[in-house]
Amino acid sequence: MFRHIINVTLLVVSVGCLLICHPAEANKDFVYRPKVAMTGPIADRVRWTASVEPRFSRDDRQDGKISLVGGFCWKPTHHLTVSPQFKYLTKFKETGADSDEYRPRLGVELAGTMGPFKLAVRNRFEYRMKEGKDKYWRYRARVKVKFPKVGTVTPFLYEEVFYEFGNKNTFDRNEAGIGVGLPLGDRVSLEADLRLRHSESHGKWGTGDIHFLTALKYSF
Repeated sequence: MFRHIINVTLLVVSVGCLLICHPAEANKDFVYRPKVAMTGPIADRVRWTASVEPRFSRDDRQDGKISLVGGFCWKPTHHLTVSPQFKYLTKFKETGADSDEYRPRLGVELAGTMGPFKLAVRNRFEYRMKEGKDKYWRYRARVKVKFPKVGTVTPFLYEEVFYEFGNKNTFDRNEAGIGVGLPLGDRVSLEADLRLRHSESHGKWGTGDIHFLTALKYSF
């Protein structure tokens, strides 16, 4: 019981820190992103991965977008995961598809424990190719912390920073999120989290859209 009280207290403090560090603005959009992800074995320590994620919002910049991701997940050791993937992002309008983007990417994640907490540090390099726009590399570093379970629910929080190689050559975004994960069966699980985006534009930093994400995960 005492451990559960500590976990809840840490979650409340974490939410407060996120709201203080990333104050919401009234004119920003709220984006809902329901994802369905699947994974299955290929060989020893190697699995295939695939996902589809549409976006729904009031703002035309986000509404109608859909992303498709496919790739592999190689786990050479218990603490290391290497994930080469390809992401295709498009936006559908009444006139057809628009704003296509292609992202080959490579992720390397180190995972471990610190007392009762599980830590994962992911480094991802991706090459962004937007039709009609400049191509550039982007580096993303994310730290994710999982708290001890409260019943069957696993609370977690994360912070991710973005560095753009190209015209900017600078950190231009960071995202913070808090959420929960729970099993729905032996091979099915669900995650839900709230993500706040803080980004730089024209030399000024400000809070961007608020994203609510759900991920239904199947493991074959």
